Amino acid sequence: MHFWPKGPRIVTGMPAFIHTHNCHVESRILKGQMTNILYDVTADSSGYHPLYEVEYSGDRYAAATSNNLRKTGIRAHAAVKRRNTYKCGDTYNVERNAYHEAFVSDHDSTSTLVCMHGRSTDSVMVVGLDGYPQNILFTRAEYLVRDFLDWL
Repeated sequence: MHFWPKGPRIVTGMPAFIHTHNCHVESRILKGQMTNILYDVTADSSGYHPLYEVEYSGDRYAAATSNNLRKTGIRAHAAVKRRNTYKCGDTYNVERNAYHEAFVSDHDSTSTLVCMHGRSTDSVMVVGLDGYPQNILFTRAEYLVRDFLDWL
């Protein structure tokens, strides 16, 4: 389950949203709407963005798990390949290792039911921003179930 509450969202670590998954992702919009943006990301020594690799210290989806972004030394260009907006009841897929960004306006609340399958040992990658350290720790935001249920 993914949930984006209405209002400004707190970003821990680095505000870099283009990333991969090391599994296939199938999502259904339960409420609200979101835009899934797919990117072509190509390594290039003159690339605008540094690439980061995600390292997990435990269950990557547990709020208490500390996750680390580690700068790889690789630079890349990111170009939008496709942008699709989905509404309640729609489904969308993201292939393993595809660079994407899930965008939800902070004027909306949205929830999706997510099935992740076919996990590989490939690294999860993030298209980063300059000016951030070699290693960045981040944790996931935790929400109270009753707040989510009230929203539904």
